[in-house]
Amino acid sequence: MSTTLSHSCVASTTPLSPLEQFHQVQEADDETLIAWLKELNELALEELIRRYSGRLCGYACLRMDDRVDTPEVIVNGAFWTLWSGLEKGRYEDVETVDEFLGLIITLVKNSIYKTARDLKTQKRGGNHKRRNFEYILAVTPDSSSSPYEPEAYGEFIESIRNQLNSISDKRLGDILAMRVQGWLLTEIGERVGIQKGTVRTRLKMIKRWLTKNTGKLQIAPA
Repeated sequence: MSTTLSHSCVASTTPLSPLEQFHQVQEADDETLIAWLKELNELALEELIRRYSGRLCGYACLRMDDRVDTPEVIVNGAFWTLWSGLEKGRYEDVETVDEFLGLIITLVKNSIYKTARDLKTQKRGGNHKRRNFEYILAVTPDSSSSPYEPEAYGEFIESIRNQLNSISDKRLGDILAMRVQGWLLTEIGERVGIQKGTVRTRLKMIKRWLTKNTGKLQIAPA
């Protein structure tokens, strides 16, 4: 794993100190970070995780039907898959922010599906074990020095809530927000004034809307 910025990506050929590298990564735009990431630069990975994880966790939370894991584990699993793939020479065609965003969203969805599938395997008595959070942290470059801003998560959830409430009088945004907070279907129904089955139906409507409008969710940092 490389932590030194490639000279092909910087103007100066003079070796940079760790502090200078840190500041350079923080000031770089996303496409530059993506180019450095493809060269297996850990600092670029850490900065991309910091910039994108808040909204990606929000997205994962919205897409998770069952609380089979925390959104943080799901998103870390996606970045682990990304890093592992890069080490194997994959994703070489990813260059733009849109391409990176499309890839990481796909990996987040795959992480959700895999976690749910593995959980079903465990319930059936299978021997397959889920990758746990500790394992992911052990094989993914450390990003603890630059955690994502928690405000990004809250802002993302609130923006989706407002969008859903604006397109329907069925309080879809409020239902989603309550579900994200861990409310039971019966509790949501009592608060909104509808039956439990209707709550379930509206959550399915929300899922279809999320699938259809993924590209409009503003997951990329502003």
